[in-house]
Amino acid sequence: AENTSLLTSGELGLYITRNGEKDVLGKYLCDNEKFTASTTATGTSWTCNTTYYWAADNATIDYVAYHPYQSSITGNYISWNVTSQDSGNLDLLYQNASNVANTDSHSIDITLGHVCSKLVVNVSKLGSEIAEGKTISSIKIGGLKAKGNFYLFADSNNGHNAGSWVPDVNSADIEMAVLVTPNQDMKATYEAILIPQTAPFTLTISLSNNSEYQLAVPSQTFAAGTCYTLTIQVGQDKVNLGSITQTDWVTKDGGPLTAQ
Repeated sequence: AENTSLLTSGELGLYITRNGEKDVLGKYLCDNEKFTASTTATGTSWTCNTTYYWAADNATIDYVAYHPYQSSITGNYISWNVTSQDSGNLDLLYQNASNVANTDSHSIDITLGHVCSKLVVNVSKLGSEIAEGKTISSIKIGGLKAKGNFYLFADSNNGHNAGSWVPDVNSADIEMAVLVTPNQDMKATYEAILIPQTAPFTLTISLSNNSEYQLAVPSQTFAAGTCYTLTIQVGQDKVNLGSITQTDWVTKDGGPLTAQ
């Protein structure tokens, strides 16, 4: 597919269902099976400890795939927490497919989409007082929900659709991760994976001498699968907001999952 990149590492969770039924398991259906990436000179494939089969050559299946794999999922959703950006892989990927037909290779090709949002903060200019030996030590986001539930399957009891988010009621500070190599022509670049939501937020920029600058950003929609880039100038006792741009995140091609 156009504008895709190959997912070549980690563990993927897979549900194979029939007519939305995921409780009847066996050699044809699975409930949160773990597939592990294996990369060779010929490409990447995903394997698990159990062999699954197509029920017949003309059989169709439904499936839900997500990455990274979570071993303890109860109910229809995954609980996600982006408070600590250094806690591991926070980029949640997902696909929900119906009526997938058997192929000559007896495999399914999974294309995972980003269901989180992403914020990139570029610092384009530092004031003279910062240039005199001071550096940025951290950038924190305030006012946004850092936890939420992502529904792998629809929950008719609570009215939640498959592929939807329910953010937590409380906001929390999110410390952004610094890019070792800033974006081109930038003094510094920070980024954070976010729960999709619409809200105003603040950026707190801390310097190496413990002084702080704060910027209030008006209400912003953080949509799933979208990367937002915010450019700021820091210095002279204030922070100036440049522009906010948004781009689509590329999908992730997981490669073939093969059944016999």
